[in-house]
Amino acid sequence: MIGKINLAFLFSMMFIFKLSAQSIDLSSLNSDIETGTDAGTGLTIEPLEGVANKCEDYVIDIGKEVGENTKSNGAKYYIGIGESAILAPTGHKNYITSRQNAYEQAMLFAKSAILEEMKSTVSRNVKLTLAQGKFVQDKNLQEEIKKEVGQNAVADTRDSSSAYNKAMELLNRKLDQELEKTEPTPAPKTLEEAENKAEEVIDTALGQSFSDFIESVSASNLYGIRRLYVFESAPPGKQGRICVATIHSPNTQAIANAILAQDASLFPQGKPNPNYKNMIPNPKTQEGMFELLSTFGVDVIRDEVGNFVLVSYAQSGVTGKGPVAIKVAKEKAKTRAEGNIATFIAEAAASKKKMQETESYEQAADEAEYYKGGGAFKKDIESVSEKIEISGMKKGRDWGLKHPVTKQAIVGTWVTLSSSTMTSSMDREKNMNSARPSKGNSSAEKKSSKPSKVDYGKVKKGYSGSSRKPDDDDF
Repeated sequence: MIGKINLAFLFSMMFIFKLSAQSIDLSSLNSDIETGTDAGTGLTIEPLEGVANKCEDYVIDIGKEVGENTKSNGAKYYIGIGESAILAPTGHKNYITSRQNAYEQAMLFAKSAILEEMKSTVSRNVKLTLAQGKFVQDKNLQEEIKKEVGQNAVADTRDSSSAYNKAMELLNRKLDQELEKTEPTPAPKTLEEAENKAEEVIDTALGQSFSDFIESVSASNLYGIRRLYVFESAPPGKQGRICVATIHSPNTQAIANAILAQDASLFPQGKPNPNYKNMIPNPKTQEGMFELLSTFGVDVIRDEVGNFVLVSYAQSGVTGKGPVAIKVAKEKAKTRAEGNIATFIAEAAASKKKMQETESYEQAADEAEYYKGGGAFKKDIESVSEKIEISGMKKGRDWGLKHPVTKQAIVGTWVTLSSSTMTSSMDREKNMNSARPSKGNSSAEKKSSKPSKVDYGKVKKGYSGSSRKPDDDDF
């Protein structure tokens, strides 16, 4: 171990000496803007790939800021950013599900940023230890010294300063006596023996250790947070990434409150949107399918008369073959879309994180040097939505496609909710549960209940088709 450390240290010193005969002051580097190379040292700083966030770039490009923004009318709104890795590599059998999971995780990170900005409880413990030599730790010896010092200190009738000095003198003598009992360690004969000896005496050498521990906790109710923008990358055979930009405004908050209260009158009113029918991607076009592929979560749009409409998008991978597998995937997508709306309406979220950085340097009796460094980080984000009554969730069109890279089957759908659909559903529910006429009161019941004879013929082959288009007079 010592030989390896000394050899590596020698090579590193030679390498540093070749670069420069003296230390480089990084703060004084003067880089050329075009080449990125410092003229004096020849050093080049290379940008690290994978750090830039496409969603953050999007927010900046549209003239907004990550954090609080202000509308022209003075209303405040907040934009948050979240990002997560798609854990399954592109092409893995669980890749499609992992994409959906990555979006949900990115949303959690975005919400965590909101929580931490609103209010955080932060604690920190920084500790530095600088030491040389070894303290006696033998408990029996410590008790014996303590007892002897105590007896002599009590017997001393002089002032307290004299008693203290005498006690310390006795302590030093006792330690010297114990040290005389020990035998000096013989010099090692081999490199292996030297390494073992170094490990035994390392505590008796010069050393320094450092520890920095930080813990932060944030928790709050969150609601009315909608998806603003999503970007997905899928490199072949590697882990991809999904980022999301979220937005929270007085309007999104009012919408969540209206749905929670089941009161359509609490919905805010917006400007009419004549392009409303084109706001949801068309799954029958290539452009629409590409847009749906990376469309997740809750969006908010306005209809032709200015009513706000929630649109919750979700998708699922098809596991298996045949119509049953597709049906299951459809149901999973619809359930996830409904869950997105529940989270939009009301959730309790908490973010807890802790970080620790440690390092230590030790110099053994034979002057061999040892360095250890390490770190730990953990972040827990939790979002919980309790049972909520939601009226008026209207299922949109189902869509299906093969992933353009992996060719894996994906199905998806969306669910809409607005003041009009909520009112209609609540009225329909009330009508369904109203009192019905009792049996025998209807004149139709008094007529013959004998069914008419119908010949359906014999089934000769299967067929596919659609139901007829109804007229308004049919209902």
